[in-house]
Amino acid sequence: MQSARNVSSLDSNSVVFTSNIISPEDLVRYPEMVNHPAHYGGKDDPYEAIKVIEAWNLNFNLGCVLKYICRLNKKPGGDLTKDEKTLEDLKKAAWYLQREIDRFRAEMGKQAMQGSNQSNDCKN
Repeated sequence: MQSARNVSSLDSNSVVFTSNIISPEDLVRYPEMVNHPAHYGGKDDPYEAIKVIEAWNLNFNLGCVLKYICRLNKKPGGDLTKDEKTLEDLKKAAWYLQREIDRFRAEMGKQAMQGSNQSNDCKN
C-alpha cells in the first residue's frame, strides 16, 4: 500500500475517510476489499453483513457473530484449507457470542442487585 493521506471526500460509491488509514489509490486498487467485500455479501446484496448489522442495530459482539457466520466458506484463508478457515470463523463467532453472553449475564446481575437494593430501601 502506498502512504495514506487525509481524504475528505471520494466518489459517491466510496467510503469517506478523514484519517490516514487508507489512501484513495488503495481504494482504486482494492475496492472490493474495502467498500463491499464479496465475502460479506457485496454491494448489491440486501443482506450484506454491514447492512443487516446496522438495520438490526446489533452491538459490537453480536455484529461480529453475524459477520463471521456470513462469511463462512467465502473468505480466503491464506495458508488455511477451506475447512480450517470455516472452523476458525466458527470459533471466532463462538468467542464473540460467549463474550456477549458474559456481558449480558453481568448486566442481569447488576440489574438484580439494583432491584434488590430498591426493595430493601422500601422496607426501611
